[in-house]
Amino acid sequence: LVCLAGFGNLAGQVDFFGRFSDDDGDEKCDFVRVSSCVANCTVAAEWAPDGRHFITSVLAPRMRVDNCCSIWRALEGTRVAGSDFEELFDLQWRPE
Repeated sequence: LVCLAGFGNLAGQVDFFGRFSDDDGDEKCDFVRVSSCVANCTVAAEWAPDGRHFITSVLAPRMRVDNCCSIWRALEGTRVAGSDFEELFDLQWRPE
């Protein structure tokens, strides 16, 4: 999967693309959009170690309000979980 997203001054549109290839032996491989979502005001984003989930976060001090994190299922573009915080300065996946 590949993620293309517009954060910062952009609206937070996130598109996930997967590879599609024909089984006719052709070496050509195209990317097709498999899902989309919107993560407003995102400051940081990162793939999960499993490669199937994506985390977005709104962090202080860049954003002083609406600090939160969201976990997305990339193949479906759905929000799996999220939490709001008074102040959130960093967000990372916890190693197993």
